[in-house]
Amino acid sequence: MTITLNVLSPEDIRTRRAELLDSIHMSFQELKARGSVFALSPYEQGILDQILDLDYLGDGDS
Repeated sequence: MTITLNVLSPEDIRTRRAELLDSIHMSFQELKARGSVFALSPYEQGILDQILDLDYLGDGDS
């Protein structure tokens, strides 16, 4: 088994987060609000999960 490690700078994290939000045409606040009432598609939930992971790795800038 090969393990792949991606090193992300704070700028990389901000860029990836913005790309994810742009892909679903929603603000983070709207995405999070819809997620809290289980109103996301599986794709949108995946985006939210990725953003929360990035926020954990970064400075938590939500």
